[in-house]
Amino acid sequence: MDTYIRSYMDEAGYIPVAVALNYPNVASICAPYEEILTRLQDNTSISRLEVDVVNETMRLKEGWEMVRI
Repeated sequence: MDTYIRSYMDEAGYIPVAVALNYPNVASICAPYEEILTRLQDNTSISRLEVDVVNETMRLKEGWEMVRI
């Protein structure tokens, strides 16, 4: 995980979804923000991510402590 992303990470390892969506490879998907957020939440059972839809944040399910600054 790069330093830029880690600089946005809170004490529980969550980063704003909007930060991740600003990366060029992700932004090239051209899907509406709300749709991406919903799909992230819908796929948490098969994903390596935990998504907090209320706060619009996400983190790794396992090992997020190891990437903390």
